[in-house]
Amino acid sequence: MRIPRSAKGMIVVSALGVASLSVFAQGPPSGAGPVGDLTLRIAALEARVDSLEAAPPGGGALKVLDATNKVLGFWMADDDFDLVALLNGHWVGMEVQADGFESQSGTTVWFTSSDCTGTPMLDAEGLARRGRVVGQTVYYPGDPITNVAIGSRGNLQADGSVTGCSVTEFTLFAGPVNAYDLAGLGATAPFRIAAQ
Repeated sequence: MRIPRSAKGMIVVSALGVASLSVFAQGPPSGAGPVGDLTLRIAALEARVDSLEAAPPGGGALKVLDATNKVLGFWMADDDFDLVALLNGHWVGMEVQADGFESQSGTTVWFTSSDCTGTPMLDAEGLARRGRVVGQTVYYPGDPITNVAIGSRGNLQADGSVTGCSVTEFTLFAGPVNAYDLAGLGATAPFRIAAQ
């Protein structure tokens, strides 16, 4: 494929998504021919992509802010959550949109008993603790995180009750349910992402 020298600001779609190919805007190095020029530019782009992939989560790049510019936490591009915030000494991941926290009608909790009695637990498979927002409360796995034999599951409601108990048997890393009232963050929508 021939790439014209006037391809400044060109967009390239790859397996990583959409990336601005700003290396074309810099112009060719002196003395480089068309093939050498393209090879150098591709190498420069690959190096930039590699540095993005190697950046740690949150990497100082993007933070989630509210309407008053209060930092709520780090933005994460993850299947389970968008925001990682420090709540009561734990990094907790939550789903957010511009209009605020995404609330669920309930969330699954696990028990070691076969009848949903005892300490309700939440799965804790990731490094950040996955929070589940129900109403104005985020529920997340607290300490200790252990590998436990599960005997039943239920649905934790906004009022703290558990409904729909069913028997199930397997093991999973889990911790006791902790709750945090999101009003304590004092966050005002709309939320946005910004580099800081």
